Parts: sequence; C-alpha cells; structure tokens
Amino acid sequence: MPTFDVIPLLEEDEVVKGLDYPFRFGKSFDVNLTLKDGKWTKTDSAEIWSLKITSKGAYSLNFVFSEVNLPEEAELFIYNEEGSMVYGPVTEQQNQFGNIYLTDIIQGETAIIQLIIPLHIKEKASLKIQKIIHGYKNIFKSIKAGYGDAGDCFDDYNSDVVCYSTWNNESDGVVQILLSNGTELCSGSLLNNTAQDFKPYILTAFHCIDIGDLSIQNDPNRGDGELDEDEIDQAEEWLVRFRFRHTTCGGNTIANVITYDDTDFRAAWNTTDFALVELQDNIVNDINSVGQKVWLGWDRTGNTPSSGTCIYHPSGDVAKISFENNNLTETSYLQSSGTSHWRVSNWDTGVTEGGSSGSPLFDQNKRVVGQLHGGYSSCDDPDDPDWYGCFDQSWTGGGTNATRLSNWLQPTGSSTTLNSIRQPTPQYSGGANPLCSTTYFSVTNLAPGYTIHHWAGDNVSFPNGNTGNPVQVAPGSAGNGYVQAVISTGGGNYTMARSEFWVDEPDLDGSNFIFSNEFGDTGYFCTDYYDNEFDLTYYNDVCDNYEVKLSNLT
Repeated sequence: MPTFDVIPLLEEDEVVKGLDYPFRFGKSFDVNLTLKDGKWTKTDSAEIWSLKITSKGAYSLNFVFSEVNLPEEAELFIYNEEGSMVYGPVTEQQNQFGNIYLTDIIQGETAIIQLIIPLHIKEKASLKIQKIIHGYKNIFKSIKAGYGDAGDCFDDYNSDVVCYSTWNNESDGVVQILLSNGTELCSGSLLNNTAQDFKPYILTAFHCIDIGDLSIQNDPNRGDGELDEDEIDQAEEWLVRFRFRHTTCGGNTIANVITYDDTDFRAAWNTTDFALVELQDNIVNDINSVGQKVWLGWDRTGNTPSSGTCIYHPSGDVAKISFENNNLTETSYLQSSGTSHWRVSNWDTGVTEGGSSGSPLFDQNKRVVGQLHGGYSSCDDPDDPDWYGCFDQSWTGGGTNATRLSNWLQPTGSSTTLNSIRQPTPQYSGGANPLCSTTYFSVTNLAPGYTIHHWAGDNVSFPNGNTGNPVQVAPGSAGNGYVQAVISTGGGNYTMARSEFWVDEPDLDGSNFIFSNEFGDTGYFCTDYYDNEFDLTYYNDVCDNYEVKLSNLT
C-alpha cells in the first residue's frame, strides 16, 4: 500500500472528539484485487491461493470484499505474518446475504489472505477485495500511548472487565461493531426477548447509523438526526465481534474473538439515540461457540437505578468496565433535567471514550436500562458526566415498529423486566457404563430449533430406529462401544463427541484378569490401553463397575 501522512487524519479526529461520531481507527484504500492477483500453488490434496498485503506502519489491517463466492469445502483464511492472529475459516456459509463482506481486524502491518480449494472440487471460486483498511490507531495495544489509543487511565487493571469475575456473564453479551466502511467502531449488546428464543438482537446507538455518505466531504446528512435509505443499507453490512477482551486480569493476550457478518435494521429513534439491528446469522446455530454468548436481560419500568455499570470498548480497545455507585438521574441529553436519558454524574471507577457509543448501561440488578449516547467523561476529565438513552423511553419510542423496541423484544407476554440467559450446551443423559442391557440415551440442553438428526454408534444397535430423543440402545458383543448424537441446528449438522462405555461383562482373555479378595468376592479387571496408560476397571457379577487403585506394581 502507498504511504500517507497520518497527521491530517489525527487532526480531523481531534476536531470531532467528544461529538456523537463513531470512533475512527483506520484509513481506507480503494483497490480491485481478485484471484488473478496473488499466487497459486498445488499440493497433493488442494490448490492454494495466497496474497500478501503490507501497509507500512499499520497497527492492523482489515478488508472489505465486494464479492465472496466459495465452493463447498473451500476455506478462506487471513492471518498476520507472526501467526499470532488467524481469521477463518470463511466457507460457502458466509456472505449469503449480500455483496459486501467485512473481515475481522488483523494485528500488524502485514496480512496473508489464503484460499484453500480441495483438488476434487470443480466449482470455481471468486473473490474481489474492494478496500484495504490501514489501522493508524492501535486497538490492540495494552499499554496506551499516543493519539487515538484508549487513555492512560485504562492501563489500570481496575478498568479491565476480566478483572471482575462477577461480570463475566454480562461481558459475554457485550459486542464491538465494525461499521460497513471498515474504518469506524461502536459498541453494543445482545438482548434477550420475552420469547427467550435466542433471536440475535443487537442494541447500539442511533448515531452509529446516522453517519451520512463517507465518500462526500462534510456530508450534511451525517448526524442530522434522520436515517436515509443509504444509511440503513450501510447498517445492514456491519461486522459484530464478541469476546474482544483479555484472557486474564493484568494480561495482554486477546481471547478468541467470535465474529458475525451482516445485520438487518429493525428500529431506531433519535430522541434516545437507540438503534436495534438483528444479526442475519442465526447465531444459536453456531454450536461451536455455545456457552460463549449471553442474551442480556433488561428493565423497562423506568424506576431510577440505584447504581450503574457500563461495559464498553473505549477507543476500540478490549472490553473495559466502569462503575457508578450512586443513584442515576433522568435528564435530557447533555442537560441537568428532562426525561430521555440516564445521567451518570461521575464514574466512581473508570471513564468512557469514543468507541464506547452504544454500550449497555446496567442497573443494580445487572439488567440493561440504556445505551451510551455520549458525554464529557474521559481520562482527562474523569469526574465529568455521561448520558445513556433510557431503555423505558426507547420501549415505546416514536410509536412505530421502526422507532421502538417493544415490537421486537416483547413478542409474547407483558414483562417489564427480563433476566439474562446463556445459550445452553447440549449434553448426554441416561445410558449406562457398562452397557449390559437395552437402555435409553438422550441429549439435554438443546437450544430452540435444535433436533436430533440421527444417532451413530459402534457395538450397539437401535431397536426402534436412530432418530429419537431419547433413543433406545441395545448392547452388542462384549467390548468397547459408543453412541454419538448428530444434531440438526437449522443451519447445518453438528456431531457431538462420543459417549463411550464398556458393553457387557468383559470376556476372560489375555487383556482381563480375575479378581478375588479374602472374603471370596470375585470379578474381573478389564484393561484399556490409551494415552500410554492402562485403565483398569473392576466389574463384578452384576455388571457394576468400580475404579480400583493399584500399588507396588512392577
């Protein structure tokens, strides 16, 4: 990429600092790169296309594709030169909803884009990179310095969300949003609804959509309080990042980030500065990230919170947390009276910065009561106030489905409060070890929409078919056996790990040993060799099993 002068960009950012603008971290280069660029190599099993991109001095790189069409079994990866960060695999399941595809942000000034296509695949792939974003601000740096990074006060471990284990649940519902231009960031939260059906509604700020046309210098539509069709279209090309945070308190290792592309606009209202979008991916089908996302509860009563907590991404940084230990007050935006916003007079711990826009405000019961609009709080002015659009005011909003929350978050009932829920992890239940007679296995904690596609197994049979839940399982011959559930998620099939067991009483062969004790009890030791260790399990004549400790072995 060509070099450029970063100073004018930093000066522009200083001019709008503190205004209702998303946080800008990158400069965009317009390009037109396809599979005709880069390099093709061939292995025994696949053809591999690679493209290496460098932008000198960049803290990070990310990409906007105008076309991503991959055949089944093809996989696209993006990784930095050090190999410390990998994005992918991107498969044929991605970019099903539109032409624009945003990638996640890769740390470093060099990134390698690699497409792997198995040799037996005849269908052609097509890719087109439209923009390359040079990160001129460092959203990955743990110790902050210089323009654009989160302020020095965020270096203190007291502000890092992972240092507060009692907020682990809520932090799993807070997201960072990469806007469609690929250069700006906001924050948001994943909200529960009264049906509790895991629909992926994301609450954020109105002004994260009200950005005008960035290709027009000083576009008058930016921040005008109205959303035009182009702005809504742009909001439907967002990338949403879960779990962008440190792995340990005081550490600098980033957790495994989970990202989803493309959203559907649902509602927005300028008065409380709220916006609601829905991820186009049914993320409950992403069973590989089960347990790592929480749908946050909320309170629409309008009762004054006795305390406030915010989890957010200041200046694009990893998730931080701030606490207000006193009552909040209801005012208008940037005012001392009114009814549209919750005012945090000053944070007892932490502050906020640009990039935090849209982040959730929690009350004393850990329920969302608003989202960050803006304010004067910063590392330079830690005692200054912030304002959050009132959730109860946004509930009825402007009186239409496109300007209120109620239509989306209350499909059933009339609840005024709702608690957070975590997506359940499927687990096996029932069965027996050893399996001596016909019994039932089942899978519990299935999320809404999950069903059993079929059961597989070894050294067992399924007398009444292999699609039930529970399913009847009959033992085969003596020896090792297992059952394995294949779950239909609505977005594909997921195969659970095996549930393994011993079938019947063990045969007396060279791998088993008769056991008896001084009281005349008899049984068998069955040995199973794995991982360089012998596992010896004792079976008696009623097919019970016991772990036995042996000593003085030679």
